[in-house]
Order: sequence, then C-alpha cells, then structure tokens
Amino acid sequence: MIRRFQMAMVSAGGYHHHIGLNTWQGEGAPSAPPDALGLQWFSIVLPNQSALEPILARLHEAGIISEAHPVGWLLHDPFHNRIVLTTREQFLASASHSSNQT
Repeated sequence: MIRRFQMAMVSAGGYHHHIGLNTWQGEGAPSAPPDALGLQWFSIVLPNQSALEPILARLHEAGIISEAHPVGWLLHDPFHNRIVLTTREQFLASASHSSNQT
C-alpha cells in the first residue's frame, strides 16, 4: 500500500485491469450500516477449478471463512464487503441461467 496516498492497485498475472483499494475515509473507519445503498457483492472470476482450489485452501489456512454461494464461494473482507470467488465456467453458467429466466 502507498501510505502517502492511502491506496493500492492489485492485479494478477501482469493483467492491466486492477482492483483498487483505499483508506480515504481513514484507517479504522466504521463499516457502512447494513441498510446502506451500495455494492452488494463483486466477483473474482478465476480461469478454472484448479486455480480456485489453492486460493480457497489459503483462505482456510488464514482462518477466513467462505461459504457456498450460487455462483461460487462467498467471503467478507474486514469491512464486510462481500466477495464471490468463482470460476469462468460457474460464472458463465450462472449468467446463462439468469438470462434464460428473464
């Protein structure tokens, strides 16, 4: 993290799209209340199950709880933001299922 700017950008495999992180509201700022407007969850799509499994194992070893989600595995960051880890296959199947119901 760049302390001066209180932000960081992360990516995988040299890919140019990033996830931005910041503490602009101040380190230790309280989480938003449960009924606040905003992002419900976001997904990180991994290429396949063999890419997902070691990540889930590392999360388990670190004591980070994940639970089954219709699209993959749900976990929470320290500020209670919800993140879904999924595979490309699961993600595409979910998107196809959703579009067939409309």
